[in-house]
Amino acid sequence: MADSQPVRKVRANSRSVTGFYLSCRGEKLEFESQLERDAYVFLDFDVCVCRIVTQPIRIARYVPDCLVETTSHGKFIAEIKYERELVMRWSELADTYSHANDYCVAEGLTYGFITDASIYAERWRLPLLKQVRFISQQPTNEEDSSLQKQLVAILSKGPLAIASLAQKLDEPLDYSAKLREICNLLIASSATVLKTPTPKLADCIVSVAGPNDSHRPSVPNAIVSYSRFLERIKTHPYRYLKGGVRVVS
Repeated sequence: MADSQPVRKVRANSRSVTGFYLSCRGEKLEFESQLERDAYVFLDFDVCVCRIVTQPIRIARYVPDCLVETTSHGKFIAEIKYERELVMRWSELADTYSHANDYCVAEGLTYGFITDASIYAERWRLPLLKQVRFISQQPTNEEDSSLQKQLVAILSKGPLAIASLAQKLDEPLDYSAKLREICNLLIASSATVLKTPTPKLADCIVSVAGPNDSHRPSVPNAIVSYSRFLERIKTHPYRYLKGGVRVVS
């Protein structure tokens, strides 16, 4: 299975947002919808994700949106779609997705879906992750790894709101400089965002992201496996809209 380079190139069109997102690891991730772009930002900050490849493989005439490699649960092949579209068009898409799942099982992969329901479930998370990415890119006079080590040491005692973490950092820096260091820590996957209770970045609850950390997810939060989605679709509210679909068992 060739999974290091895209097998299909995303081309600009007038129907949707297209472009590429440069991940924290330097991966150029091409997208052809706003949902795909947001999914890649979401996955980029998932500490169990170690690699993403877009348009990774061709299964017959079907090309899934991405391959996601994790630290402990292998590789996932994922289709990124709005949940309404998946449910309402299931009768025409089911055969393609069933074949893709069979292929992935045979190859030792997990096939699943990333939908708007999974990446927008926590209202403020995605906008705040985008803020973290922007702030981390701001210019700095000098890089001091000791600051990052001090932040990890503080967080090893338990999760904290970003404002509280900045206050505990024992350095003669203003708040904006401390905030940049915390954002750099998140970009490096040395810490993870646990909760976003308000639209304020200062209120984000963050945790250390060490291998033995109980808060560290073992699989990507955004991906719903094929089998789980099959069960979910049977009672999905979108089925009862006008023009609902017949579920293929």
